[in-house]
Amino acid sequence: MEKYFYHEKEGIYLDYDFVAKEHSKFVTLVSLYPFALAVSSNKERALKVLPYLELSSGISCTTNHDDDVFYQWDHPAMWGESALIAYMVLKKRGSRRRGKKNRRKIYDHYRKGIQKNGKTLGKI
Repeated sequence: MEKYFYHEKEGIYLDYDFVAKEHSKFVTLVSLYPFALAVSSNKERALKVLPYLELSSGISCTTNHDDDVFYQWDHPAMWGESALIAYMVLKKRGSRRRGKKNRRKIYDHYRKGIQKNGKTLGKI
């Protein structure tokens, strides 16, 4: 895990392309998986990921990027699972208050979408 996925310069885990032998150029929610799954317990590394993904309304699945590739989970897409994983990581790494704040932001976002449109909205 450390050998391939940990990006020393960025100080976080990133997707790794084994064919091109390079890290992804943008951060995704996957960067939190090592902490959610207790592969890593380094609080500082976990907290470094959040500024890339935190939005005013919750946790994005990816950072914004300016290439020609688009994914269904692209920025600023938010999923309930994103909030849950971020909450689990923050809770395990001693930042429960920040986790609750992000959980509340995405809950409020979905609640407003249901009230306004009768359905949940994954994108802002």
